[in-house]
Amino acid sequence: MSKDKKDKKKKKKKDGKKGGVCRVFVDSENVGNLIPSTLPDNTEVWFFLSDINVYRKVYGLLDDPRFHVVDLLETDNERRREKNEMDLAIIAFIANMITDGVKKKDRYVILSFDKGYDRAIHLLSEENPRLDISRETMSLRQFVEDTPDPRKGDFFKGSLPRDPMLRRKAV
Repeated sequence: MSKDKKDKKKKKKKDGKKGGVCRVFVDSENVGNLIPSTLPDNTEVWFFLSDINVYRKVYGLLDDPRFHVVDLLETDNERRREKNEMDLAIIAFIANMITDGVKKKDRYVILSFDKGYDRAIHLLSEENPRLDISRETMSLRQFVEDTPDPRKGDFFKGSLPRDPMLRRKAV
């Protein structure tokens, strides 16, 4: 193997990036609806929503064929919502996708703070050892742009100047 190929391979391992498709499933009831301006080329998103007001927030990505909205409202805006309805819909979507076969480099990511997904992820992984699936506790914008959550205390963490006088002014 040439030196250039080895260097590229090392860089890929260091970055932690794989060559497959990253399929992201957003539990918008749980992580909110912070939307990035664009999606990376290797990313497909299924944005699950149950609030009609969220539609206006996702307009920017509706033209992108890799961005899918899964509307759990149906046509009856006043219908009673069931507990864990969105969680079950997300797991059903993933299970349906992996029945078509799992590609080694593909990645499945659920964006939610809900720990209830962890058992379902464990069961899916046991049945499909090649499946790369995880739950991340962040919004879609944070996941794509690798930015901190503005609603959390970590927003300014690491971004303040090191100089004590400048730091006091910034705070």
